[in-house]
Amino acid sequence: MSAAAKTTVSTSGNTTTIVFPPVPGFFRHFTLSSHTTKNQQIVSVKFDNQSEQEYRLTGGADQSQTVPIPPMVQKVVFAFSYEANGESKTSRVRSGGPFALGVLQSIILAVENGDDVDYNDVLVQLLFK
Repeated sequence: MSAAAKTTVSTSGNTTTIVFPPVPGFFRHFTLSSHTTKNQQIVSVKFDNQSEQEYRLTGGADQSQTVPIPPMVQKVVFAFSYEANGESKTSRVRSGGPFALGVLQSIILAVENGDDVDYNDVLVQLLFK
């Protein structure tokens, strides 16, 4: 059975949990990108039981950042929020995948903060094989 068949994605509110099978040498990373939103986007990421890492994407300009997923990590939890008028607010998440792209698998998370309807305030693409 392929690794993608065992990978699960669950989304609830502003949080998405991805569980990978334990596969040695599994190649994985994710790319965070933000697209012309006026608010600062905040993405909190937790690998297994490690400390949470926070990534801030400044609004107003396209930007992206690629982050490796440490080897043998089985669970990644993403939480999405944004700052508007000095307040922290939760975002809405849509998820899809895993999708097969040849030998690579992909998961897409699209995040909206409510300023429009296009779900491109934050995009997360996970690639793995």
